[in-house]
Amino acid sequence: MFVSPPLAAVDLRRRLLTERPQPLAAIAQHVSGFAGAVTAVLDDYDYAGIRAAAGGQDVCLAFVSSRSGEGTNSVAGNLGDRNNLTAWHDGDTLVRTVAGSCRNTVVVIHSVGAILMEAWIAHANVTAVVLAHLPGQESGGALVDVLWGAVNPSGKLPYTVARREADYCCRVQYAWTGVFPVQDFTESLLVDYRWFDARAIEPRFEFGFGLSYTTFTYAAGLAVAPQTRPLAQTPFAATVIAVTVTLTNSGGVPGKEVVQLYLSLPAAAPAGTPLRQLRGFEKVLLRPGESREVTFALTKRDLSYWDEPAAQWRALPGSYGISVGASSRILPATASVVIL
Repeated sequence: MFVSPPLAAVDLRRRLLTERPQPLAAIAQHVSGFAGAVTAVLDDYDYAGIRAAAGGQDVCLAFVSSRSGEGTNSVAGNLGDRNNLTAWHDGDTLVRTVAGSCRNTVVVIHSVGAILMEAWIAHANVTAVVLAHLPGQESGGALVDVLWGAVNPSGKLPYTVARREADYCCRVQYAWTGVFPVQDFTESLLVDYRWFDARAIEPRFEFGFGLSYTTFTYAAGLAVAPQTRPLAQTPFAATVIAVTVTLTNSGGVPGKEVVQLYLSLPAAAPAGTPLRQLRGFEKVLLRPGESREVTFALTKRDLSYWDEPAAQWRALPGSYGISVGASSRILPATASVVIL
């Protein structure tokens, strides 16, 4: 899909659409309001047509998908569940074809989860990626709102996007071998970002990652207020540590940030304990230049791990690491605290 004039020329205060058609109709309806034009190629494999239509456009939207349905549909050899982590309909070639002719290519992904992007993510003409997940009846209007700035996106990834399928901890059996598969969960607690942290694997986009039309600045220091009584005397649901971070909207438009707190257990924790674990998050709305303190209350439960041999939760006295930031890998505010 190709739009003219450029998005930057659009009045971002334009009223929202009252009707929410599917993406092509919604975008065409919105663009017609400022005398723009939309050209669409709906055949994913019409590469000659795509190249011809994309040339000279102000912005191009390349839509790719990767769905699943437990046997309810069959697309490109995928009977329900996905056979791999790539885009369906040879989406990688589609994106490269669009980007090869258009200097401002925005990729919109409708997917049930992570897909591999390495085939095109570093292309100089791919300027943005919108991970829209599964489309519904509001899909068209929602995309218009985000692309033209009526809504400032504030979503964060609930999973890690890897550079290679082999970077993930577990393999999927895609073909029937005649033997029922047996899965030994040897990764234990090291799932998703915990696996990537433990193996020092660099992801493409980490758990908790997300962009905004504004910027947020975290104060480097954390205010940490630990309790004074020993853990052994502390009720399971009682607060043990109060952590406060100062967040500032350092950009030019209002926006929401999801502040995330990760906790590292003491060195005496069992082997296989994750390097850090998400223990709290808070979405905060800030106007340009506004600052706010965000406070997290960490309970004894948050500090505990499951002791398998003893079949009980256990909290260790020792030094706990606290990291706060915008994702599992962007953690500018850190502190350590000793709990007795």
